Amino acid sequence: MDCFSKLPPELRIRIFSQFLSTSTIFRLVQASPIMFSQYKASKTTIRRHYVVNLLTGDRHEDLLQDALGLLYLDLADNRPDNHVMKHFIRQWKSKLLPNPFEEKDQATIAGLYNLFSSLSMFVEDYISKATSSNPPQAYLCLPQIDDPNRGLYYKEHSFSPRHVTLDDLTSSECHSLIRAFIRNDMFCKIQAPKVALLTDDNEYIAISEKAFEELTNCEHEAVGCVFDYVTAVYGALFTASTRCSTRHASSTLQDTPANPAHLLHPDNLCFNPTLAFDDMKLPPQRIRLGREYVHYLSLLGFDLLRDLVRFANKAQPEDIRSWFYTIHSHWQKSPHMLFHSYRFPFFDWTNSVNRRDGSLRSLLVQRLSAVDSNQCSPMLWHTQRIIFRQRAWVFLDNTQLLQTGLDHFPAIEDLEKHRFMRPAERQRLRLLQLCQYRREAGIEDTQNEGQEYVFKANDEDSIPRFFDQSGNRDVTTFWQHI
Repeated sequence: MDCFSKLPPELRIRIFSQFLSTSTIFRLVQASPIMFSQYKASKTTIRRHYVVNLLTGDRHEDLLQDALGLLYLDLADNRPDNHVMKHFIRQWKSKLLPNPFEEKDQATIAGLYNLFSSLSMFVEDYISKATSSNPPQAYLCLPQIDDPNRGLYYKEHSFSPRHVTLDDLTSSECHSLIRAFIRNDMFCKIQAPKVALLTDDNEYIAISEKAFEELTNCEHEAVGCVFDYVTAVYGALFTASTRCSTRHASSTLQDTPANPAHLLHPDNLCFNPTLAFDDMKLPPQRIRLGREYVHYLSLLGFDLLRDLVRFANKAQPEDIRSWFYTIHSHWQKSPHMLFHSYRFPFFDWTNSVNRRDGSLRSLLVQRLSAVDSNQCSPMLWHTQRIIFRQRAWVFLDNTQLLQTGLDHFPAIEDLEKHRFMRPAERQRLRLLQLCQYRREAGIEDTQNEGQEYVFKANDEDSIPRFFDQSGNRDVTTFWQHI
């Protein structure tokens, strides 16, 4: 018998209104036919409650303005002189975008639900990986956008069924994460070529500087954590399209569950997406462009990321590799396209933000951001910072989600005990581990090693927004139309 059948509809709706995670709601309607029927009957009310819940807490008005900015900035609009988009940019800068709750604008509220529910898939993927007992392994998994409740998977091979939802977090943790993810994507939109070209240099710099100067050091670090997460997901995509053969693995090491590949320092503590790009071994390109390529993809925000993740979760490794090979070759021929519109360094992490908010967390950010050459080398400091960011350090209020408590965040003194091993040996073990995971996941060996083929262009002339319903469309080949 369904235990919810005895409850009146008003109480069922009230239960729904307590949730911050669509994953929790999904599990509930799967388990209870009564609650499923209630959800269908009261969907508009329940979704409104969901949006309101996420728009509470500190700086909720700023969060709403950033979220509305993402809704209104449709970069797929190809009009050369888009006065509407220019108007929205100026409204966002002045924080004057109309409040849909005051205006009773149901269509915009529905859009906010699509935005927050789509973004929460990435937020929960990040916090699940960050609090995992083995983050470097967890970061190999692609986000499970269509069914996040599966946990962390490498294809069909489960690393961990544990899926952390927004309802598992404290209120401040949840709102800080949502705000940082929204702000990261808004900064990406503001720097997009179509937006940058709508304004002259002076206005563009004024808009960018105002947004940048409003950040506290905690908020700047939070956006940095999100940007590093996005880059790490691209690293997982690079790994998914890396060629390796279990034939090679078995001749190098007895890769049995009792004798798995153990990564060397610092690969055993953090996941390096730049090395994942190098491990792909695409045909020889300029090294500098290859490293910038990793950074530039992340600047395209969650729109492209969602499109690629959905494609990769159903495609073969060679198909993903072909996509990266084709866009990389295109940018190799036109390297000026990568940076011609980026006139303000939102994501230049050498620019420190010293504005503190008076909290203990703000003091910790200041201390972590300062490099003391007398205490440690810059490389060691950088490694620790990457580890901390991949483990969501700036968002967590306590150690409730961490199996090892504060040991989850290694001190500089702990890192100093390990020396960086030879790059070639580190790479060999990374590829060996990848081969083991692929064998366990049932992925066949690559048949056409040494060959590359161009990804077939399609009619997608822009990157679809991650919160728009895209159906079964093809993965974008937007670069063909730039």
